Amino acid sequence: LIHWLKAYNIEGLGKEDNEALGQHVEEGMEKATDRWALLIDDKPVSLSGFNAKLPEIVQVGPVWTPPKYRNRGYARALVAMTLQKARQEGARKAILFTDTPAAIKAYEAIGFEKIGAYRLALLKQPLY
Repeated sequence: LIHWLKAYNIEGLGKEDNEALGQHVEEGMEKATDRWALLIDDKPVSLSGFNAKLPEIVQVGPVWTPPKYRNRGYARALVAMTLQKARQEGARKAILFTDTPAAIKAYEAIGFEKIGAYRLALLKQPLY
């Protein structure tokens, strides 16, 4: 999962592949409680998690599938399963952010609706 989370940070968030990223991902994994991997024939094929969680709402992320396993519905299935678990625990809403056309299509297929257009700005250097 650490390798995949590094790949997610590089591909999805534009991070640089360096020692600091590895340390950041490892520290995040130590704190994370809501991370899952979908296994097919005992092989991990997709990962998902919640970035934030309140009693009645969850924020989905990160969601990542290695390129060789994409376009097979794995992420869609995993996100749906994790949302079902969250619902059983009392969550009534979920939110996520993506600008990837394939991801948008997958999320809409499991019931998400577009509620706006947002942009994430990642600064390479602190402002002050």
